[in-house]
Amino acid sequence: MRENEKCGGDHHGLATSRAARLVMDALAAEGFGTRPRAWEELWNLAITGVRHARACLVVAEHEYLRWDYEPDSGPETSPAGLAALVMRLLGADGAGVRPPDDRTYRAFLVKGATGRLLEDRGLKVELLCYEDLESFEVVSEIQVTNPARPGRGKARVTDHGDIEWECHVHQAFGTDTAAVVPVIAPAMRAGLDLRPLT
Repeated sequence: MRENEKCGGDHHGLATSRAARLVMDALAAEGFGTRPRAWEELWNLAITGVRHARACLVVAEHEYLRWDYEPDSGPETSPAGLAALVMRLLGADGAGVRPPDDRTYRAFLVKGATGRLLEDRGLKVELLCYEDLESFEVVSEIQVTNPARPGRGKARVTDHGDIEWECHVHQAFGTDTAAVVPVIAPAMRAGLDLRPLT
């Protein structure tokens, strides 16, 4: 049996396997490949064909999803591009919402500018800090939620421009696990712009 065909014998393992296969089919329909690694409780799908970035999607038991997106531009990634993507992930990119503008917070680092742009649009932004006792550094990131649509989960953004979005399928999309794909596909297809020079 190939590694990507493994699945657990219990209900959660079978449900997770089914959900992961639906997501892989939806990604293929959008022109992306996957390199899956499967365990009973989760499938880790490395997504191929992503433009100027690396991305993977975790499909886990209890309808948990996590999408990791790492743009090649790193700290030079446009805060407006990151903010627009986070708004899309959290369901805050509806009609009448003014698109973010990189000129607004030019002096801020990417994480701070992204956070300010999102807070300006009514999203809840928190600063998370962690101690790294091995390298004696403090690592920080912002965590963003949409008070109007809490079921869309939370997104974290780092100063390197990385995004981690997690949600539960039932709360975010009802019963359709594959509905995550149209949300993430545009960014993976187009990439994000570089931050303009100030």
